[in-house]
Amino acid sequence: MTIRKKILYILTAAIAILTACMYSISALIQTRQTDKIEVAAAEQNVNRALAALNQQINVLDKTAMDYAGWDDTCAFVENLNSNYIDSNLSSETYANNRYTFMIFVNAARQVVYSRAYDLEKAEEVAVDAELMNVVAHSDLLKKHEDTKSGVKGILMLQAGPYLVASRPILTSQYQGPIRGTLIIGRLLKQEEIDELAEITQLPLHITALNSLDLPDDVRNGLSQLSADQPVYIQVLSPSVSVGYGLVLDIFNQPTLIARVNIPRDYHLLLL
Repeated sequence: MTIRKKILYILTAAIAILTACMYSISALIQTRQTDKIEVAAAEQNVNRALAALNQQINVLDKTAMDYAGWDDTCAFVENLNSNYIDSNLSSETYANNRYTFMIFVNAARQVVYSRAYDLEKAEEVAVDAELMNVVAHSDLLKKHEDTKSGVKGILMLQAGPYLVASRPILTSQYQGPIRGTLIIGRLLKQEEIDELAEITQLPLHITALNSLDLPDDVRNGLSQLSADQPVYIQVLSPSVSVGYGLVLDIFNQPTLIARVNIPRDYHLLLL
C-alpha cells in the first residue's frame, strides 16, 4: 500500500470518527434539551391540577363571603330566626352550591347553628363530630381579627379531606363590627377528583397522606417534596413520567399529594 493510500485511509477513518463523535454529542445535547422540555411540561401539568383544586376552594370561599357579608346573616346569628333557615338553609341551597355543611358562630365564638347535608343521598345528616370538635377547640376557623380576614383550604379529618372556607359575618356593605363567623365546606370525594381530572384533561389522582396504603412511588415522591419544593417529577420508564404536587392544609401541614401520569412523547421520538 502506498503512502498516499495510507493517508487517504487515515483521513477517511478520522472523518468517520469525528462524524460519529459529533452525532453522539448532538444526540446527547438534544436528549438533555428534550428532558428539560419534558420536565417543564410535567411541572406545568401538575400545577394545572393544583390550580384546579384551588379554584374549587376559591369558589367555596366566594360563597362563604357572599353569605357572611349580609345583614340577614348578621341578624340570624343573634336571633336564630326560623325565616332565615327556611329561606336560605334549605336542602336545595346545599345541593345547588355543592357544600355539605354550614356552621354559624356568634360574636362570643359559640356555635349557634350547624347543619350537614349528604349530596349523594340528598338528605340531611349529622354534622361530623370531629369537625365540630375542631371548630370548638381551634380559633383558626372561627376567629377573625378584621373584616378582610378569611381562611380557606383543606381540613383533613378521619372522614377524609374537607374543602373549607371561613369568613367573618358582616353587614351587606362588608362593614363591622364582626358579628361572628360563617364556616362552610364539603368533603372531597373521588367523584369530585374525577371531575377535576376531566376538567384538566389529566390522569389525576389525589391521595391523603394519612392513607395506610400509599403506593411506593408516592412515598418516594413525598420524600422529595416540601413547602419550598411543592412539585417533583420522576421518570418511571422510557415512556412515562409522573408528577407529584404537595397540598398543605389550613394549618400549613402536608395533607394531600396530587399525582399526574405524563407520557414522555418527546423522549419516545428520539428512540
